[in-house]
Amino acid sequence: MGLAILRTPFSSLTVDDFISRGSAGQIFAISDNLVLKCPTRFIDPAPEQSQESEESIEKIEREKSVYRELMRYHHPHVVRAVLCAPEGIFMQRLKCTLRSRLDSHANFPVSLGKQCRWIQQLTSAVEWLERLGYAHGDLRPANILLDAADTIKVGDFDSTVRFGEQLLVTTVPFCKLEGDYEAPVAGAVTEQYAVGSCIYNIRTGFEPYHDIDGPVMVRKLMKNEFPPTSDDYLFGGTILKCWRGRYSSIRQLRQAILTDLRDFEESSKHDGNGSTAVDLSSSTDLSDQALMTELNNRALKLTGTLQQLPLHLFFLPDIVWEKIDLKAEERNEGRIRLRSWQNVTGDSRTCYPYFDLSETYSLSLKNQFETGHNARTRTSQAPLTVECSLPVTTTAASSRYRSVNDTSYQEHKKFLLVDTPGHGKLRHHALDNLIQAQNLKGIIYMVDAADISAGSVSGTENEPLRQAAEYLYDILLLLQKRTMGSKPRAMSLLVAANKLDLFTALPAPLVKTALEAEITNVRESRNKGLLDSGVGMSESDIRDEKEWLGDGEGKFDFSQMVEANVSVTVAGGSVIGADGPDVKQWWDWVGNNL
Repeated sequence: MGLAILRTPFSSLTVDDFISRGSAGQIFAISDNLVLKCPTRFIDPAPEQSQESEESIEKIEREKSVYRELMRYHHPHVVRAVLCAPEGIFMQRLKCTLRSRLDSHANFPVSLGKQCRWIQQLTSAVEWLERLGYAHGDLRPANILLDAADTIKVGDFDSTVRFGEQLLVTTVPFCKLEGDYEAPVAGAVTEQYAVGSCIYNIRTGFEPYHDIDGPVMVRKLMKNEFPPTSDDYLFGGTILKCWRGRYSSIRQLRQAILTDLRDFEESSKHDGNGSTAVDLSSSTDLSDQALMTELNNRALKLTGTLQQLPLHLFFLPDIVWEKIDLKAEERNEGRIRLRSWQNVTGDSRTCYPYFDLSETYSLSLKNQFETGHNARTRTSQAPLTVECSLPVTTTAASSRYRSVNDTSYQEHKKFLLVDTPGHGKLRHHALDNLIQAQNLKGIIYMVDAADISAGSVSGTENEPLRQAAEYLYDILLLLQKRTMGSKPRAMSLLVAANKLDLFTALPAPLVKTALEAEITNVRESRNKGLLDSGVGMSESDIRDEKEWLGDGEGKFDFSQMVEANVSVTVAGGSVIGADGPDVKQWWDWVGNNL
């Protein structure tokens, strides 16, 4: 029998285009910025090679299913796929693996700042997978890549499973076997264990127990005998907690890491050493549109089924949305369907529940809710309405006991989002929406937590806080006036504290306290103004005129709005962050009100 030869997916690809081959498949270079990951196939294979091909095909198909969802929900630290085709997966081409970079640490040391950045980026990506219900399943430096700017990109999802399913592979020391040498069930414990080993590898340059035999290492880890981490003053405790499964979720792990880094950076400043934890080297990623254009151009030279496929129908780059005639095109990927409102018969607000979005920074959140991505914004001058759907990770309150096979399930995930201008001279649009409300489910009031914080420490009057409190006062007062007639239906208001990814931002509880205190000042100021201008009016007369927000005297707090059947929630997040958007709490609030 002759020697079996690897078969390329396209006859135009040659050995010069071959990059590497792994357990899942083989990688071919398509261009300087694109690669193709495809199953391993042979010409005249032996029986064992036929089995290898079948397993490779199964792994690539599994990875395709994961990437189809990741293509909907991009994350900056996950390898981007451009197209899932019959031949394989076209994805961005990166510089090297994290493993190869760490293997050369003796000659090319990694700075502390870069280590911290890698750890932040890694946990951000793994938390994103957790939100989507996925466990990577084989997280280790060999499956983590770096771009030209040394930015982390998690890849290789051929072993990825859903939380609650058994892991498909067990790569020690990035996975700990069960007592019977069985693979564990995927979940927060298995993922944080892998993250802990990755952090250990990043910090030391070596894998845990790299200097002992494999069987001895496996037995030690199964007995919870871990390498010492006490020498790592910054991450030693975190690594040990990961190995012991002390975090309830990857989200909790990431928050703990961010807190430790902030504390470390503050202590470094006090010690006069400067900041070493932050390294914000920019990524050199091409845009999705540029990658797709490059693939379209390259496809003309590829031979095979791909040549006959209309590539532009497989991928609609977010960057060109505003250039598309929305009357003719719809994008529906489970997250958002956006279309021209001229196509909607009648007043959509009488059919769909809707949320009013108010304040200066609302357009950024509108883009995030509408598309799942950030885009360049401009100051809005008129209300803008878009139709949105809850992401797959959020369930509407009305659907929690509804079967996913129920035909009305998707309808209960839809809502309209009305973005109103935040400029002082244009705020009447938002107030008119409240007066003429039909099927209004809630109000999202955006505040800049970093701007408020900057004003509070300046030692002068906090103008950003004053403006935010005055506008919020008007909205709450208008909602309270609904009680002049019959008891109104319940209304929810979310104060969305934006930019919490910045060190200078106030945490959500402090944003709540600051707004309540400033609204108290606004109430007293307006009360004094009415007393000064009103002939023979007393404070009781002012309250009778419904110009007094809340009940009683003294300090105002949001709980006083319960009497007006209005519930106020303050939740933090960030529309644009260094590690991607963090809007989960806001989505949860929307889901609870649908």
